[in-house]
Order: sequence, then structure tokens, then C-alpha cells
Amino acid sequence: MTITGSLKTTLSFVDRVTMLAENGAKSITVPLEQMANLVSVSMATISKINPIPIAGPEDAFMRSRLED
Repeated sequence: MTITGSLKTTLSFVDRVTMLAENGAKSITVPLEQMANLVSVSMATISKINPIPIAGPEDAFMRSRLED
């Protein structure tokens, strides 16, 4: 919901992953609780990206530091 009270549409997990892949993302971080949703993503989309499972914000930070 916006400040003015109108409702905003939200993207599903599959829509977000598809959008990221279509926009050129090579790797995406996926929270562990969302990993089961990857089976809903098409194989064409999965073949374009490298999903990186993360446990939480600290894990994402540490993985990004290792990428440098």
C-alpha cells in the first residue's frame, strides 16, 4: 500500500527471478526459505542464472566479500 492508500502490485518470487534473468543478472542470492520456489521457475530462466543460497543478511555480506 502506498502513502496515498492505493494498492501496489507485488511480484511473486518467480516473476522477480524471471525479471532479473531477463535484465542480465548472472547470479542472484536466494534466501534458504525461498529455495523450494526455484522449482516453479522455468528451466530456460534457471539456465541463465546462478542461484546462491543465503541464510541471512550476514551470510549475504560474507559471500559478497568473498566475491571481491
